[in-house]
Amino acid sequence: MSIKSIAVYCAASTRLKESYTTLANSTGKEIAKKKKRLVYGGGNTGLMKAVSHSCNEAGGEVLGIITEHLKDLEHINHTADELRIVQDMQARKMQMFLEADAFLILPGGFGTLEEVFEVLTWKQIGLHTKPVVFLNYKNFWDPLFSVIEKMIEEKMTPVKTPQLYEIITHPEDMWAAFKNSNQNPFNMHEK
Repeated sequence: MSIKSIAVYCAASTRLKESYTTLANSTGKEIAKKKKRLVYGGGNTGLMKAVSHSCNEAGGEVLGIITEHLKDLEHINHTADELRIVQDMQARKMQMFLEADAFLILPGGFGTLEEVFEVLTWKQIGLHTKPVVFLNYKNFWDPLFSVIEKMIEEKMTPVKTPQLYEIITHPEDMWAAFKNSNQNPFNMHEK
């Protein structure tokens, strides 16, 4: 599968440590450097702002998709090459899914979790084989991985569930991770 567009899920919060903004800036620049299109939530706050502006400033193409409800809360990014305002979160998530060839998950909150669990669930049940990669900066996602291990231990999810995604610690590692995460590793009927 050729990867041309990367959906980045990340925080819209403006209360973050500067190191997270630096991470998002590096991610945007890396996407632009490889001449890939950034697909993201269309906001102009937090890590969303940082990743989109840095990608755009480095010559990358940016597609932002935001909802009517969030356009005032997250502020529209008017520097995006293309901006779509959709009716609701379901439409936003679906358009981001359809426009992306791969998914990169930076640190984030409930919205980020909602987005990533949806694409992971769809991958698990065989609706797609697109790569899903967590950028585990400063071990941010470790507690989530522990919960997944507990779910496996209690037989709530298959043993192969962690094979649905890759984990990296630096933005430049996403390219190799995308190559390793583009298959559905199991049949849902396995025990």
